[in-house]
Amino acid sequence: MQAIISASANETEYVKDSLVTFEKMPILIHELVTIELWNEKIFSQLFKIDFKPKNSFIIYLILYHEATLVNLLETVLFHSEVVISMEDSIYDLIDYIQRKMSHQIRNFQLDREAEKAKIKSIEENHQLSDDPLKELSEQNRKIQFEILMKLYSILRYIIDNLSNLPFGVTNRILNKHDFVMILVQSIDLSLWSKTDKDGKLFKYIENKWKPISTNERFQLTKIEGQIWIALYELLLNPQCLQKYDYTEFKKNQVLKLRSHLNEIVIDQIPNLGHLQRFLEQLAISESPAYKSDLIIEPVAEIYEGIVAKYKGKWKELAKSQANTVLNPDDKEIQEKAKRWTETFSNEVLETLIDEPAKCAECGHPAPKRCSRCQNEWYCRRECQVKNSI
Repeated sequence: MQAIISASANETEYVKDSLVTFEKMPILIHELVTIELWNEKIFSQLFKIDFKPKNSFIIYLILYHEATLVNLLETVLFHSEVVISMEDSIYDLIDYIQRKMSHQIRNFQLDREAEKAKIKSIEENHQLSDDPLKELSEQNRKIQFEILMKLYSILRYIIDNLSNLPFGVTNRILNKHDFVMILVQSIDLSLWSKTDKDGKLFKYIENKWKPISTNERFQLTKIEGQIWIALYELLLNPQCLQKYDYTEFKKNQVLKLRSHLNEIVIDQIPNLGHLQRFLEQLAISESPAYKSDLIIEPVAEIYEGIVAKYKGKWKELAKSQANTVLNPDDKEIQEKAKRWTETFSNEVLETLIDEPAKCAECGHPAPKRCSRCQNEWYCRRECQVKNSI
């Protein structure tokens, strides 16, 4: 909460600074991957052992914790120094993003095929039961979609900093996971838009589905903007241009972007005009020459380590947790709910909002920090000059 409030208010971002100073970013990534594996391995086992929780509150908190971590990462990774501070854990984060995006794209395609075949989609099937776990499963689908929308921004921030990162990161993004294809698919499928039964268009904007008028149809959302900027960098950045292995299939997929680039879109992000010209040139010429280099990439130690440690033990862990932490008595649930409510109360939120900085000379509210010392704040140039004399 503190990180998001500070960033929104353009205040000193103490959380971001602490994560870098105390080298906590790898720990944050470890927590994220742990929750992902809990979701994948433990939560799925709860269905198989026919677990009937007294209350779903605890499981929901665990599922939502993943979204909380992703929200924090989206906020702090805007800053280059935070991206760089991840060190080798950045490989785990990139792998995590690839798994999430690929899974969501696959689910989207399955739902679309189900709709065409006029059979119940995955989402509709989950809504048919009042079973607590199936209800949690539906809530988890919504949480995972929210996470996906945040991951596009996180991926873009990593791509923006490729020149400051080990070359293995570039190779992992371009060739091992081929994020060019993933982003092209995302644009082509338009995962952030949908139409209702009456043909009304909705887009996912600021964590909500909002109706879109005909005049707003081509207005880019933040999510779309992040994807286009990421694609621009991956396709046109000199560091990436010769490192992407174009095949005939990949070339044809990339050329699909031409149908999505029109004057209205380019007016909103003028640099996409360069991308449009690149695509036109690509269509009539040979693909850029691929330069292969010998690269030794670190393994994703966090993910591989957890999987190896608990291999063959997931069902046992699920049963153990079902009898303990996931099935507390009424008193424990009330205490946790009370703590949750108090954490997000208005009184607590107000304590996170810093008072406006004051001018070091006159004491009035000061919007500008001294660029030289980075310590003092001033309301105007005259006060800065006077105080430095």
